[in-house]
Amino acid sequence: MIIARILYILRNINIHATTEITLPKKISEESLSLIEDVLRQNPDGLSAREILVSLADAPPLRTLQFHLKCLVDRYRIKMVGKGRSVRYVRNSASLVAEVQIAQAPALGARRVHEIQISKSGMEIQKYIAQPQHLRQPVGYNRQFLNAYRPNHTFYLSKEERNHLLMIGSKTNAIGQPAGTHAKKIFERLLIDLSWNSSRLEGNTYSILDTKRLIEEGIQADGKSIVETQMILNHKAAIEFLVESVEEIGFNRYSVSNLHAILAQNLLEDDMSEGRLRRSPVGIEGSVYTPP
Repeated sequence: MIIARILYILRNINIHATTEITLPKKISEESLSLIEDVLRQNPDGLSAREILVSLADAPPLRTLQFHLKCLVDRYRIKMVGKGRSVRYVRNSASLVAEVQIAQAPALGARRVHEIQISKSGMEIQKYIAQPQHLRQPVGYNRQFLNAYRPNHTFYLSKEERNHLLMIGSKTNAIGQPAGTHAKKIFERLLIDLSWNSSRLEGNTYSILDTKRLIEEGIQADGKSIVETQMILNHKAAIEFLVESVEEIGFNRYSVSNLHAILAQNLLEDDMSEGRLRRSPVGIEGSVYTPP
């Protein structure tokens, strides 16, 4: 922890010296995901040079080889063959999860996809990996919400709240109007957030496909109209948030409009867009029953 803080300080101060200090760069999840997307489209696998040619914004070969090693170490891809005939093949998501769960008890706290997982988190991960019939069905705990008093009771500790405030604040954003930072990174926000939000819903668009759809209006080959509509809905929702930032809040107006935008052309009943749910709903793969 101390070493991590020192590295953070060195990255964020101006060093006035004749010798330039270069710190190792963290591998972005986006770089790794782009490689996985290429391999997903080539089930038989590719060599490192073939992957290099397939990437739109390819890094140097040595950097790519380092990224490939990182993916192999995390069991997200595997090496097939030896020497010059080595090819890289993407592992299935189920296999990745099985490996992580199997290693969890021995590793305690470790990084999975760049997210720190505690020992208790590992236990939860192991529990939800069980078949549904072995998990205890649960519903919403209303007392959890009723016990909360805004600005008087807190779900997070003071230390956790201060930490989140620190890492979420920009030193040059103090005193600026709401949404200033979002407007500066608007184009990148549109692509990254639309892709990640849709991916959570099971969308199979790659980040490159998402970029083409948002910037050029080109629908990806082999993708359904529903997946394309989902991406476009996320784009519209982000635009609504940024453009209407002064009016946005935790109120019915904001929630109803966001729901209407996100659900456009995706629900069987068009009258359900932007309205409170009037029929039961379930979550596939879960034993949790929503209210």
